[in-house]
Amino acid sequence: MGKGYSPTTDTAPMNVPTDEALVAFIDSLPTDWQWPVGICAVYGARPHEALLYSEVLSSKLLAISDGKTGSRTCFPLPSQWIDRWDLTTKRLPVFDYDRSNKVVGAEMSIYFRKAQAGFKPYDVRHAFALRTIYSPKINPSLAAKSMGHSLQVHNRDYQKWFDASGMEALHAQLLSEAA
Repeated sequence: MGKGYSPTTDTAPMNVPTDEALVAFIDSLPTDWQWPVGICAVYGARPHEALLYSEVLSSKLLAISDGKTGSRTCFPLPSQWIDRWDLTTKRLPVFDYDRSNKVVGAEMSIYFRKAQAGFKPYDVRHAFALRTIYSPKINPSLAAKSMGHSLQVHNRDYQKWFDASGMEALHAQLLSEAA
């Protein structure tokens, strides 16, 4: 298991925002906050990774140079949001970045409370995880690697959210693609 993971971790999806709620929230943010929050939404980055270690590459993949589980490359989902919030142009809010990952990441939590988001920054990451689960084109191993954890952690924490309604939605999507 990675740093900070434990078998008793509970990532209950009760406050995970819908894509529509995420778009409305991020659209309402000032541009200096749109970039890091958009990075969490589109790439599944952790708040401190978005604020400290992220760079969108010319390929539109995200390079995370450090963080809780080290460096990695992440894919976007949905990729249309990259242009919506101009994520290829890095913009960050002004505050003291010379602090621990935890303290810097907490800056996003403070901002979410002030903005009355109705969900937490990690819920934005969880929404990305759910998007990967509900996409038949995304391999769970790739999703886990992109999010910076093992397949075991990914399955334990996120696959349990795939329920009967998700199966119905996926089945309808596959049928419409086959037609």
